Amino acid sequence: MKEIFEQILDKDEEIIEIFKPNKRKLYTSTLLLSIIAILVPVLACLLPTLILRLNLLLLLIPIGVFIVGLTLTLVFLNIYYNNLYYAYTDKRLITRTGVFGIDYRFLVIDSIGATNVYVSLIDKLVARNTGSLMFGSMSSPLINSGDGANSGYRFNHIVAPYEMYKKIKAVIDQSKNAKL
Repeated sequence: MKEIFEQILDKDEEIIEIFKPNKRKLYTSTLLLSIIAILVPVLACLLPTLILRLNLLLLLIPIGVFIVGLTLTLVFLNIYYNNLYYAYTDKRLITRTGVFGIDYRFLVIDSIGATNVYVSLIDKLVARNTGSLMFGSMSSPLINSGDGANSGYRFNHIVAPYEMYKKIKAVIDQSKNAKL
């Protein structure tokens, strides 16, 4: 699996760990959000049809839009999940993602000034022992928004977030102590 990161690693950089998010948690949270985002406009279209008892065809159009929207969400979510990997090296945190192409996002370990672990209600209900790690630096600060949605850099839907936090924190501390 290290070969998927080889093209972006520095010569003296070493990957410590590569992992994927919890699939069930990612799918559940994304589908819940998508259903709400698609269902609200569909219901807004359906209500007049149901109240006025209009043509059955007018009832089928919003239902079709809902089904197509949900299907597209599932297709793109599957592609997204297949390309999504998190990694950390001795120098930086890396997120590999993408739907239409592969994208990489980095955060240099030496620049990390804050780390948070966030466990949501969905984490507790759907996929026990999952959560998100949020990392802040001067260029991407952590913003306290309750759910960390505006955080600069995140590893979402990861298994055993507290254990992963300890592992990454040890690398951060080791890097900072080496600079002293």
